[in-house]
Amino acid sequence: MLIPRIRDRKSELRAASRPPDRRQILRASPACRIAHSLCTFGIAFFIAAGCTGTTASTSSQQLAPGVLWSTSMETGDLSEWYFPSLGPTMINGGDVENSGIASASASRDQAHTGSFSAALTITTPSTPDSGTRLFRWREPRAYPDLYYRVWYYFPQISTPNGNPAFWNVLQWKSEHIVSGARVSDPFFVLNVGEASDHGQASMYFSLCPPKGGACYSQVRPFTFIPVGNWFEVEARYVCAGDDTGHVTIWQNGSQAPLFDIPNVQTRYADGDCSWSVDNYSNSLNPSSGTVYIDDAEICSGGRCPQ
Repeated sequence: MLIPRIRDRKSELRAASRPPDRRQILRASPACRIAHSLCTFGIAFFIAAGCTGTTASTSSQQLAPGVLWSTSMETGDLSEWYFPSLGPTMINGGDVENSGIASASASRDQAHTGSFSAALTITTPSTPDSGTRLFRWREPRAYPDLYYRVWYYFPQISTPNGNPAFWNVLQWKSEHIVSGARVSDPFFVLNVGEASDHGQASMYFSLCPPKGGACYSQVRPFTFIPVGNWFEVEARYVCAGDDTGHVTIWQNGSQAPLFDIPNVQTRYADGDCSWSVDNYSNSLNPSSGTVYIDDAEICSGGRCPQ
């Protein structure tokens, strides 16, 4: 079933100082992480430190087969989103971006595993919207067919009530060059909507394509978003500049997808792909809200291992 398109964010100009990262994705042993840290200060000796392989770990723990990158915020900060650097540098593999009245930080308030999660907090509206976004572009630029997983915790029911109403909590974007400037636009967005469930206000997901297309809604009965409980969202995203792309979304580990959209364009023909976990809206009721996320992963070859 199609519903009217929910607007996401406007086109944004990115600084030309953030070039695409074409380096090989490296397995990070503890020695390799030290080398990567020193690389951010211009000391490139990670080959001597024994950094080999084709996957990227963000901590000293071993990753499961097929996992390219993961974070559980157990560093007590959001540094793993920037891996292989430890912050916003020329070689970072991701970013933390805020607009309007928004913040993102590691938090002990809620955690799916361990002691920390990421708290994404916004206050709406804010000329014209507010958003915080945790980005990864290193893996999507290197591998076109990837699987993504992240755990969410919504502490309360919020209703998107802007004009148009939107509440973006996950997206893929594509960046390309327009008149010498980097322009980044959303291609597919996972939005939160509000509906009644047996007379009670409830939240649910819809999937919105780019360029003003109609959003894909679930077929009733909806799979609702639980409040006050952790749940997982998984996705497969085939990044393609023509109609060979594919987008699939699962919720709560189900084998049956919420959305399965084949034969679609998922990036600009001359662009790349990036992925972000978000809390972004032009108006919510209540006007302020926090979404917690934890245990984010990017995997290849199939759905991320349980």
